[in-house]
Amino acid sequence: MKNYGYIKDEIQPEDWILGSILSAPLEILQNDGQWLDFIPEGEKQNRQGVETFSCVSFGTLNCLEILLKRKFQELKNYSERFTAIVSNTGSTGNSPQAVAQSIRHFGIIEDYKLPFIDGMSYELFFSPKPMTEDYLKDGKEFLINYEVNHEYVFTDKEKNKQQKLMLALRSSPVGVAVAAWHLKDGLYYKPEGGQDNHFVCCVGYVEGVKWFVFDSYPESEGDFIKELEWNYDFSQAKRFHISKNLTPTQLSIYEQIIFAISKIVSLLSQIAKKPLPVKPEI
Repeated sequence: MKNYGYIKDEIQPEDWILGSILSAPLEILQNDGQWLDFIPEGEKQNRQGVETFSCVSFGTLNCLEILLKRKFQELKNYSERFTAIVSNTGSTGNSPQAVAQSIRHFGIIEDYKLPFIDGMSYELFFSPKPMTEDYLKDGKEFLINYEVNHEYVFTDKEKNKQQKLMLALRSSPVGVAVAAWHLKDGLYYKPEGGQDNHFVCCVGYVEGVKWFVFDSYPESEGDFIKELEWNYDFSQAKRFHISKNLTPTQLSIYEQIIFAISKIVSLLSQIAKKPLPVKPEI
């Protein structure tokens, strides 16, 4: 079986899962669960025969770029190369948890600063390593402005994955693990006993019929959308949430509001404790 770079996570008790006590904010952005109108330009993880095994970086950054376009109208293209390096992706790939956590720790940088270009070797793609201080500083700039959270959509024991995936798609495109690629009657399917070996971005569905995924391997030249059968047994799925941090100016205004409210509460408390004047006897 060909390896595209997906390594399955073993979900830990402290990991966040959709609908559990430990969970990311559930912000409804696309009530119909459709994200096709917000997909970025497709990018190949394999160029001129050079396989980077970085499908998890490609799929995860596709999810975040789509979220940024939908939520903040920001058109971004981030460097899969940077994320693959700082998340310690190698010739066997990486796991969704490791890549997502690397983004929370190192941030991300724009693609033009560290691009994957045609003719680049595998060794050059995974350089510089260790990452330079300048690029790490750029990554931290992202974390100053944004906060990224992530969670699993379901566990291995989940019996109704389709319902959970539809729920997750209301708030975020979803990174999903797939067994690449087996086609039947125009839809991709997972063979009986098939093992997932690839990670892509799920961007919509026709309920009861099929799923749409945004891949880092094009269906044909320029077409990065694939259609999967409805009962596709995804082994893992990752939902994301992104928010903007307050700027120093906004924080100052926020602090002023909180201070003003605290003064009002204090004043009301003093009034409540003050004894009422005693009416003099006549």
